[in-house]
Amino acid sequence: MTEIDNAEINLLLTLPIEQDLLERLEAYSSLIKLHHYPTRDPDDIPDEVWEQTEVLYTLNTLPLPEKAPNLK
Repeated sequence: MTEIDNAEINLLLTLPIEQDLLERLEAYSSLIKLHHYPTRDPDDIPDEVWEQTEVLYTLNTLPLPEKAPNLK
């Protein structure tokens, strides 16, 4: 495997979700670093989390583009 294959994926989930589903997501791959903030207010999420986030699962919690430079 290459270094890219082993890179962590920082995933932010802002939807309410049951604990057992969170655990299943976390168990899916050791490469997923899951952050869960069930909120509609982007200011409830620390800037540090936004900066690291590459994948965002949300309905309407969106940061300013400069707060999340690594979103893909």
